Amino acid sequence: MMKKVVLFLAIVSFSSVAGITDITTKPVALIALKKNSAQYVDVCKAADDSCKEGTSIWKEKNADGIFYLTTSHLQLTKLKKDGDTYSKIVSWDFTKETKN
Repeated sequence: MMKKVVLFLAIVSFSSVAGITDITTKPVALIALKKNSAQYVDVCKAADDSCKEGTSIWKEKNADGIFYLTTSHLQLTKLKKDGDTYSKIVSWDFTKETKN
């Protein structure tokens, strides 16, 4: 009987922990900004003028104020717009991943 109780508690606790730590990744539709647009220029300035040849800026389709800056050097930066201010949320540098 004790084994059944322990087994039951283990199953219940593991399933509840799995529900808490369940992280779901969902696709996001992106729209490319035109290079001569005011938004493109503003995002470039916020990204320390890192817009060079091969840079693209993408805007989340259904979320105002979320932007992604990609470069031809395998760098990706996520930015957020609050009012008139753009700020970096996170950036990734994938050049380190290709040097294996």
